[in-house]
Amino acid sequence: MYFAIAGLSYPVTITTGWLFVTQGRGGELFTLGLLSGVVAICAIGAGLPYGAEGVALTSALAILLIRSPLAFWMASRSGPVRLSDLLIPVASFLPPGLAVLGAILAMRWWLAPESAIVGLALSAAVGVPAFFAAALAIPACRGAMVRMVDIARVLRPRGRRG
Repeated sequence: MYFAIAGLSYPVTITTGWLFVTQGRGGELFTLGLLSGVVAICAIGAGLPYGAEGVALTSALAILLIRSPLAFWMASRSGPVRLSDLLIPVASFLPPGLAVLGAILAMRWWLAPESAIVGLALSAAVGVPAFFAAALAIPACRGAMVRMVDIARVLRPRGRRG
């Protein structure tokens, strides 16, 4: 559960590596890797006395509160990409994410599914529409979704012709 929450930051945080590579900043990427490793080791060490759940919690907190912000800051401190260029697109999807959270919490409170599979299916059934309803209401999210559809069209494999 803790890693799932922290995992939400990975698709965005991982793109900072692309900035380092495309800008010839491999040394800074190496430094970020070393710092991230130290943070990860410290988080694991801090969580060990509390067992597997403690390690998961401290690792997730380290990802969300230290490693991701550090990656954003380091990637944007030099070069053409500013911190706002990274944070504004991420922040625009915060309301849809909160809509999903609210819909799932309401569903769990109202229906209280006992089976994990039923809970997952119901979460998807209420979470997906909540996401799209909220995202379509926000112009920046709507634009991002249109661009994703355009990219999918370009990448779609073409059928073979005789």
